[in-house]
Amino acid sequence: MPLQKILSHSFDTNIWSIGYWGSIDKPKLWIETKDQTKHAWFGMDLSRDAQKPFDIPNPTQKNLVWLCGLEEIGVFLRLQSGKNPGIEAVEAYSLSGGQRLYEILIQQRHQQQNEYLLVNLDVNTKVWIDLRDGKFVDAPKASSHSILEAQASQHFEESQPGFKEFQLFFDLHFSKKIVKGLDYWEGADKLIFSYYLYDSGLKNIISVTDKAFNILHEDVLAEGDGMGYQTFQVFQNQLIYIKHKHQLERYVI
Repeated sequence: MPLQKILSHSFDTNIWSIGYWGSIDKPKLWIETKDQTKHAWFGMDLSRDAQKPFDIPNPTQKNLVWLCGLEEIGVFLRLQSGKNPGIEAVEAYSLSGGQRLYEILIQQRHQQQNEYLLVNLDVNTKVWIDLRDGKFVDAPKASSHSILEAQASQHFEESQPGFKEFQLFFDLHFSKKIVKGLDYWEGADKLIFSYYLYDSGLKNIISVTDKAFNILHEDVLAEGDGMGYQTFQVFQNQLIYIKHKHQLERYVI
């Protein structure tokens, strides 16, 4: 049975990054789009009512990397400028209003435990930050809140162990000769693959199958050189992926 589509939405510029915020009952998606001249943030209600994205006021600062979402807060790492930028700060923003809530200058980040992040403020000072309010704590505390995260896929480069087995599998079941790399996710009754093959040029394709390897959904994510770094994510029984760099697709799985 084909997958049920929730929403397909095209943005004016390329999707650069996405993240999850809100609550378990009312999850939302944070979307960053940008090109050489435009930079924008959007939010999207992840209910199955096919909500269109809404605007989020964004800072002029463009070198922010998503760290996590906490209810109405988005937490970012601010990078230094340059070709190989290091981390220089943690910043948090209200994703409902767009205002910056706090900024903490750091030299290095370490592990994250729920809403707590271990960082070096300088060479000699290592502290935990409560990401909800930006305050320092001695150690992480118990929390009744959960950080919203997508289920991770496994990634296999062409040179890594396991990729040749997938090549044989695709050749046997689908008569396809995959190359370059593969992302793989296994659920209770479905499998998802994002893979590359040469078909009048390089193509990145996503396939969803059942456990008997019957194809339930297939789509082309990108073609040619300069493909995007996003493939797919699974979040609360939804398949979310970016097509041709600017189109967001959501399906029920």
